Amino acid sequence: KESFEFKVHSQRDLDDDEDEDEDEEEDEDEDEDEEEEEVKETKRKKKSSRTALRSPPASKPSPKPKKPNTIDILHDFMGDDDAEAVEEEPPSDLKMVLNSSKGKGLEILAGYSRRDGDIYLDMHFNNSSSIVLDQFAIKLNKNFVGLAPASGKVICDAVPPGGSGRASHKLVLKPEAVNPDMAAGLIQIALKTKVGVLYFSATLNYDVLFTENGKMQQAKYLSTWKGLPAEEADIKVSNLKIQSPDKIKAVLGKANVFFVASRRAKSTGKTHLYFSLNANGTPVLIELTLNGSSLKGAAKSKDINIARLALAAATDKLR
Repeated sequence: KESFEFKVHSQRDLDDDEDEDEDEEEDEDEDEDEEEEEVKETKRKKKSSRTALRSPPASKPSPKPKKPNTIDILHDFMGDDDAEAVEEEPPSDLKMVLNSSKGKGLEILAGYSRRDGDIYLDMHFNNSSSIVLDQFAIKLNKNFVGLAPASGKVICDAVPPGGSGRASHKLVLKPEAVNPDMAAGLIQIALKTKVGVLYFSATLNYDVLFTENGKMQQAKYLSTWKGLPAEEADIKVSNLKIQSPDKIKAVLGKANVFFVASRRAKSTGKTHLYFSLNANGTPVLIELTLNGSSLKGAAKSKDINIARLALAAATDKLR
């Protein structure tokens, strides 16, 4: 009868087997430890990577920028009730025609100009009253040439207390506005404002009446001169500010006094310049004789008074 027996080994074999088993178990434990460490290290790296993405490296904080000194454009454009009024400088060719005491707090400087064939009354206002001045109306008294306002309303921006303003009002020539008894150059003006009606006079510079069609050819100049009355207007000017013939031509040309011809007298060495102009429809012929820094002028026209006024206005440009 066959049986199965369990084979028994020697104690040393058993010990060796146990040692081998223990070695295998230790190897397995070490492998498991190494795997755990690798897993932990992988987790640490992933965590570090996520942290780096979420939180960038801290940098040195930059200093807080200073608030710049900016200008509030809208505020400046809209204005401020407490802002001071700005005073404008008046043009140098305007003259005082009304002081603030007589003008109830409004000072007026005025003058005349000619632009694009039209005549203007130019005014500069200085407001020392407590009222905003924003409505103006004008009238002119009858005068020696018949100047009158083209319209009664004066266009001008509001002039605040302590501020300044300007107006340029167009004038026209009307036969019904002529008063031959009025002094030459005198223009009496009434200006209606919120401080009341103000009255003043502004002397007319006669050259604003010189029109743009006053140029005359030499042949016509000679024939016209001979056909005019023998009486001449005359004037003498010493210490001329402008002495060069070319500069004289340029200055007078800007005032519609047109150069016609010139000649130099061999016997005296003097230079003679001839000009023509049209003063409000009346031709005027002028001869200027230059002698160093002095000048002698003569003018002819069908109206001797117009000749005198035109000659004086032309030579004033050279003083």
